[in-house]
Amino acid sequence: MRRRKRISKLLWTAVISAVSVIMLLPLVWMVSASLKTPTKVFTSPIEWIPRLPQWSNYAAVWSEGAVPFRIYFMNSIFVTVLSLAGSLIVCSMAAYAFSKVRFPGKNGIFMAYLATMMIPSQVTLIPRFMLMNGLHLNDTHAALILPSVFNIIAMFTLRQFFSTIPDDLLESARIDGAGHPRIYMQIILPMAGPALISAGILAFVRSWNDYMNPLIFINTLDKYTVTLAIKNYLNVDGQPRYDLAMVASVISLLPVIGLFLFVQRYYFEGVATSGMKE
Repeated sequence: MRRRKRISKLLWTAVISAVSVIMLLPLVWMVSASLKTPTKVFTSPIEWIPRLPQWSNYAAVWSEGAVPFRIYFMNSIFVTVLSLAGSLIVCSMAAYAFSKVRFPGKNGIFMAYLATMMIPSQVTLIPRFMLMNGLHLNDTHAALILPSVFNIIAMFTLRQFFSTIPDDLLESARIDGAGHPRIYMQIILPMAGPALISAGILAFVRSWNDYMNPLIFINTLDKYTVTLAIKNYLNVDGQPRYDLAMVASVISLLPVIGLFLFVQRYYFEGVATSGMKE
């Protein structure tokens, strides 16, 4: 039995390792292509380690050129940070209401709110465009920030975590005279650190990787985000610069990877406890 278990573990380890390598190959190719000249990006067989790495590609992307990547990068940071802050504030309040506040029709409203997850975002694109146009917010970063504040996945994650907090603790606070704002600020939020981090990572990645909304709502070049900058490298002075597009892709991954590595322990803790009950 021990021998069978060891063989089974070895087989599963080999399978998982093979799948991991397959999933990492596109990322490795992207980094490799970012260090090549335009004529060698698609050479066959693939030159995984370039003989003459073109480190100047990174300097060319970051400097002011045909595509002002630095401005687009800062625009993405601005939009993502405000979207993240607004999402955590609004979703944590909604999660508290759905988990700890009693009001008529709470379960029905919550289920209807969750049902909107089944509606593709493309279906609501035209109504959102008309709404933003009516509010005179088209071609502004507010058209990207406001819709992202209402994040159903983040709300559901926080709601599940808040449900694990004992109601007796909240009842004790109410006996001492605390109302909903004080309970939310001084009891719920300090205990929900891992869940807030988990929801924050999801909101960050969603806003940072958004391509469709900037493409539809933003028209001014100086207001473009990173995702649109990568597209623009496919036509630089009439020529596709796949090498610079790969450089921009690598740089755009760094904030996401850095954030995840910095808070990964809290992220997995929040995911592990978000579905637990008392």
